[in-house]
Amino acid sequence: MSRPVFRLLLKLAVLLALPVAVAAQDIEAAWRAAKSGDGVVALRELQPLAEQGSTTAQYALGTIYANGDGLNSDYKQAAHWFEQAARRGHVEARRHLVFMRQLGLVEGGPASGTAGGGSFRIQVATVPAEPDGVREWRRLQRRHPDALGPLEMSVVAFETPDGSRLFRLQGGSLDEEGARAVCLRLREEGSTCMVIRP
Repeated sequence: MSRPVFRLLLKLAVLLALPVAVAAQDIEAAWRAAKSGDGVVALRELQPLAEQGSTTAQYALGTIYANGDGLNSDYKQAAHWFEQAARRGHVEARRHLVFMRQLGLVEGGPASGTAGGGSFRIQVATVPAEPDGVREWRRLQRRHPDALGPLEMSVVAFETPDGSRLFRLQGGSLDEEGARAVCLRLREEGSTCMVIRP
């Protein structure tokens, strides 16, 4: 796929994602600044929102860095912000990160959001399709904001003994004590939870 087509796909996806953002007006203003060649203003507006966890801002930063809108293209920074958004369940960010890796623009494995380095995770559901995992995570976050709010979501595919494919909905990274405490709290509040060892 050529770079102009890649740029068009990224820009279109950002424009479609903007209306659902918490700080949509700020993100739209930053996007306009980047489009008009003022990437510094865009970064100044988006960076704090992205660092606070806005997946739309993270995705927009990834797109701006990937396209070089108002600044030099920086695929490493683009991948960083796409990875951050993907870890919080932004499906388009995950797709773009995988696409960049397939093109060889950045190195690394798939944007799964899985934790490494001996981290514990919790498993809160099993769903039939990956997009269902994102929806279910958001539903559970609304129900248990204190327990699940700070966790990074991941949707992990697995095959059942009969050969069908399902997806485990997990959150992390936690130490063992933290994972046990979150699961205990979720169970007390009527939800299921299982600690996943590294």
